[in-house]
Amino acid sequence: MSMQKAAVGLAASALVMLGSFAQSAGATHAGAIADCGSAGTFTVKAQDNGAGTQSPDPGYVVLFEEGGALSVQQLYVEGQLVWSAADTGRAKNNVTEATCSFRNADPGELFTVVGVLTAK
Repeated sequence: MSMQKAAVGLAASALVMLGSFAQSAGATHAGAIADCGSAGTFTVKAQDNGAGTQSPDPGYVVLFEEGGALSVQQLYVEGQLVWSAADTGRAKNNVTEATCSFRNADPGELFTVVGVLTAK
């Protein structure tokens, strides 16, 4: 096999792999309704970015159309813990945490976020 054919084959394989990642990363959470229990319900605010995803990433901060934000301390997707801040640091913060849940539009995964809610 010539080097040129090998390079074309490698490039095609890379594009197929990138395409499969882009589909899973392209989930949309903008406009989702977040149920934050006694704190209320809020509309999730996010924008498409050049990477084919939305910002801000709900694993870091969740912004709300009505104003305010939820700073993430724990993130669950479909009930599975994805990320958690250190318990020692959380205990020293001594702040009230809220739990908000919402579904992204595509593919419809349930996000549950525990964090510090700052509302306007």
